[in-house]
Amino acid sequence: MKAIGKFLCSCTVGAGVLLAPLHSYADSLKLVTTEWETFTDLGAHSERINTIVAEAMQRAGHSATIAIEREAFAASGLNSGKFDGRIDFIDLTEQSDRFVYSERYIPLYLHLVSKSPDIERVRSFSQIRNARVAVENRYAFTPELRLVREINWSRNSTSFDTIYNIADDRSNYLLTDSLYFAEFNRLLIDIDQELLHRSAQSLFTTGLHLTLNRQVENAETILQDFDNAIAAMLIEGRLNELLGLAWIKADTDDDGAQELISSRNTHHLNTILNGSLEDATNSAYTWNSSRTSPTQFIVDGERFADWDAARQYLISNGQQNSHSERKSHLDPNSYEEILRAW
Repeated sequence: MKAIGKFLCSCTVGAGVLLAPLHSYADSLKLVTTEWETFTDLGAHSERINTIVAEAMQRAGHSATIAIEREAFAASGLNSGKFDGRIDFIDLTEQSDRFVYSERYIPLYLHLVSKSPDIERVRSFSQIRNARVAVENRYAFTPELRLVREINWSRNSTSFDTIYNIADDRSNYLLTDSLYFAEFNRLLIDIDQELLHRSAQSLFTTGLHLTLNRQVENAETILQDFDNAIAAMLIEGRLNELLGLAWIKADTDDDGAQELISSRNTHHLNTILNGSLEDATNSAYTWNSSRTSPTQFIVDGERFADWDAARQYLISNGQQNSHSERKSHLDPNSYEEILRAW
């Protein structure tokens, strides 16, 4: 059993995020994640889920380190007990009795992506029968995707490899999450190139969970604390900031009504702030399954009665309001060759 302590702050050391203990304990949670562009990669790439998990654990009062490994080393370390859990478990994957799981802390929507706008009419794999579709291994080797027989998969180890398949026309389509799709399109906007298109509907809905080995002392309590911290970060608009999302649609109090959530510290397009509620709703990232129109608006944790009050607050107090899109979380230098040939 491992004793779990508290920490005061977080900083990056080597390949992991080190959370320094407020009180000295022999051990802290050893968590692992895998290399994943826009989510965990080191260097110039964004490490969004590392930062989210580190902050949530800090708020929850638990000490942890987060290492970044290749999938094979991550899996081996989890099996051997080197790591206590992982932060990037995708719920298309079967759960193991050896681990306990948090609630979904980031939802992901997998869309078909293409250079052609025709993809926007595609709703199922049967409409692109026998096509070649590039996909990352993290998605490809899950039970649901293994059942897809209508198309031919081109399995790739990284996001970079999948987009390269589209760039040089080795694959007809790409299956990827909408967050990565949006980040790559921001690279294309920067060089004034034609954007990628995606299917109007997602073909798979999935999400990320924090997992802990059952042998970790008070594992279920730790995960409940983590879930509560994530819920608070959502309401406060902190997840908007860390994910680079202007608006999130969510039902935060399980009353069946949907709230539109934002923060003054995230990038906002002036066209949206000066537009209609429908514009903001259509641009928002869906957090859960509520399909009702927003009835409340939350900015920096403060509730506003209507859209006009919320947008006026952001117009007056927004720190990153702009007429143009923000910069991508992807490193343009890593994609230079692809972008040059686009």
